[in-house]
Amino acid sequence: MGIQTLPDDIYIAIFQYLPLAGVLNLRQVCSTFSELTRSRALWVALLHREVQVRGLPMPRLRGAGVDSLSAAEIESCLRHALKLHRTWNSTSPPATRRRSFSVTDATSSQAARIVSLHFMVVEGRYLLLSACMKQHVNPRTVLLELWDIDQDMPFCVARRQIGWSGGFAVNTIPTTRDGILAIKSPHVEVWTVDLSGSQPDDAFVTLSTLSCQAKSVLSFTGSTLLLRGSDDEIKVVDATRPLFEVELRHPQPVLPANQPYNFEAIIGEDYVILLRTTTLELYSLSSFRKGDDDQQVLSPSFVHTFPWRIDSSRIERDMKCLDASQNRHNAIAPINVLLRFSSLFPWPVNLLQHYVLHPEPTYSPSSDVSPANIPYQFPAILQQTIASPVRLFAFADTALGPYGTAIWLDSHTEDYFMQGEIGQRLAGLMLSPVSLSSEDSESDSGIQPVMSDNIEHSKAAMVFDVQEKEDWCRIAMDEVEGRVAVGSITGNITLYDYA
Repeated sequence: MGIQTLPDDIYIAIFQYLPLAGVLNLRQVCSTFSELTRSRALWVALLHREVQVRGLPMPRLRGAGVDSLSAAEIESCLRHALKLHRTWNSTSPPATRRRSFSVTDATSSQAARIVSLHFMVVEGRYLLLSACMKQHVNPRTVLLELWDIDQDMPFCVARRQIGWSGGFAVNTIPTTRDGILAIKSPHVEVWTVDLSGSQPDDAFVTLSTLSCQAKSVLSFTGSTLLLRGSDDEIKVVDATRPLFEVELRHPQPVLPANQPYNFEAIIGEDYVILLRTTTLELYSLSSFRKGDDDQQVLSPSFVHTFPWRIDSSRIERDMKCLDASQNRHNAIAPINVLLRFSSLFPWPVNLLQHYVLHPEPTYSPSSDVSPANIPYQFPAILQQTIASPVRLFAFADTALGPYGTAIWLDSHTEDYFMQGEIGQRLAGLMLSPVSLSSEDSESDSGIQPVMSDNIEHSKAAMVFDVQEKEDWCRIAMDEVEGRVAVGSITGNITLYDYA
């Protein structure tokens, strides 16, 4: 039997086991192989092997599923995913594009300091939300601007300035129907955005105003909000039925006046995890979802207490282990916790601590969450400590991605400027390893990730940028699209693209 007489599906089945470079080389053999190597079935299999199984992010999809892509689009998706992975994980990732722009008030007489940055995708458009506050001005106001970052130069598509009275939270599942953010100003409001108009000042739309009393908005997922009450209690509210409130109660220590208020949360359908000043707490939301009026106060199902107060933190699910078809916003995936402890001095410690909450294998999603049926194993496990020095009064910030990347601002500049009195570093580290590709497996077949119960002592593996000034104050990361944003105390924003 000649080689050309095999059925096409047999060739495609064989090609699936070849390295990616080998598949591309087959296009040069003959016209038959050139056509077969453009088969959609082949590229679906290669994408699954090289990207999906390894848990790599897939940029430039704009929310589209693989099922809706053609063979050429899947091949392009695979190329971009592997290119981003190589670039992102290099020692000094080279940005394919670097853009700088300023918020609207940056040129005014009062300096406009960036206080928050958030990436989001709304209606297939890539956006960056910035919040800046004028310094030394009373009453305090905050300017919220939404930037379209698809263009060569980002432009503002929505803008609103309000009195600062209690902060805001960005919806982790932003949609125009449920809203993109919730804000206290002075009432608790849920905002959406109208991207069809041409006037940025009219694009933010108040979707609803909640009647509940709150000191600040802490977290927002879907239609569920976490609020800080007038007595510092934590309340959970559903924006679709705002009259029903439930308190999440666990006693907290009284903080000294100079200590920051730390709060992070992951809101699931059946549970919520709170990371507070000294504790990591898991609550069941089963009775809240059912609207049980008899349960006005909920106690945690489990609590992990940290040895010291937390200065700042981030918490995020690690989605690498999940199948692409799973609901990622309610998935029971490992949770990365990155935090910096406080100290007795006016500055935090020079280490970042990486904890992991592992899924509980005996958890039954069909049953209510309870102390006997919890989705995660407590306590959290300290995985590694990461060197990250911060000078006195210097800015520090962190960001976590859903595929295991941590980035942070710190003061480690001695390796670049031969002095340590001034300067900032934007650095990062992959908190969890990525499995090897087919090419890596052939050349480094003996290398496997080392699993150990010992606490690792790590340092930055990627340095995205350094500067000899000290005006960077806030960072944000879009790990899927390979983007990093850095905001300054002068109202300037620098956007780095790596895909």
